[in-house]
Amino acid sequence: MFNSNHVRTFQILLLGAVLSACGSSSSDSGPATSDVAIRFSDAPVDDLEKVVITVDKLIFNQAGDDIIVDTFTSDELGLTDSETFKIDLLQVKGNDNLLVLDSVKLPVGDYQNLRVVVLDEDIEDTYVDEVGGSESKALKIPSNELKLGGFSVGNTSSQTFVVEFGLRQAMTYNPGPDRYILKPRGVRIVRLEDASTISGNVDISTASCTPSADTSLSHVAYLYEGHDLDAASLADVFVRESDLTDFDGVPVDGTDFDGSVPDNVIAPHVATSIDENGDYLFSYLNAGNYTVAISCNAVADSSIIYDEITVPSPAGQIVELVLEKETDIECDFVEGLEPYDESCTEKLPL
Repeated sequence: MFNSNHVRTFQILLLGAVLSACGSSSSDSGPATSDVAIRFSDAPVDDLEKVVITVDKLIFNQAGDDIIVDTFTSDELGLTDSETFKIDLLQVKGNDNLLVLDSVKLPVGDYQNLRVVVLDEDIEDTYVDEVGGSESKALKIPSNELKLGGFSVGNTSSQTFVVEFGLRQAMTYNPGPDRYILKPRGVRIVRLEDASTISGNVDISTASCTPSADTSLSHVAYLYEGHDLDAASLADVFVRESDLTDFDGVPVDGTDFDGSVPDNVIAPHVATSIDENGDYLFSYLNAGNYTVAISCNAVADSSIIYDEITVPSPAGQIVELVLEKETDIECDFVEGLEPYDESCTEKLPL
């Protein structure tokens, strides 16, 4: 004969087991994921009309199995499940960007690399057009891919990352084979929701900044990581032999380097042209401590050779700043600016 108390106890235990099972099913359903979109942008570069690449795959390296995207859907590019996409990087300069992948579901956490696999065997796919040039030149990517280094996917339902191509540092010209090389140094990945900018105006009416008839001279703004940097050590763009590795430490073949760069000089994090109105822009930056310096009427800055351009020029044209997430800072360079001035101001939203 059944004891009713035993029956009720069994029912309570069974209900507890069911509730426990329901709770464990949510925790065992796998890691949290986020819908991630990818956009491309470019920092301006001189004397080029087009820099076109055709992307075959995006590979997200994580601790487990890689996540490979080999079809692309983008409303902005007019693509639906396309096997590749083609983009002219010079059409998305400065703060502009273009959606190349509308969504991929990625587990929340840290990633060792975003690898961009490029089709570069056919000049119709990936190439450079120079201003005034009569024909396209080949653009080669060592090992056919760019490894952009680590990034983290946050615990939000959706987020966007921008791949910023700093072509002034990332692209070099090989005169022997008459072609260009695109390498990972100078290309970075930044979470759009966190990205910040530094912009401003340079007073180019001063004697040392007055535009020259010599077209080989230009005004350049340089951004360096850190504070308390020795102004005498601030350098232009160059490539050391030790720079010819990707973010995995693998040598990147097929490009030149300068073997005579002094050990103490400091390479810029980003370099950009100052336009004819004196305006400059560093876009899609991560938070951190930065130093901004300018050089007026400098010789053409080779992306390989340490040209020994005087930075800053005029003397004292240098600013230190602390850049927070989602911040736009304006730094103007005017006559009378004190060395290591801290007069930059945060832009107020319109």
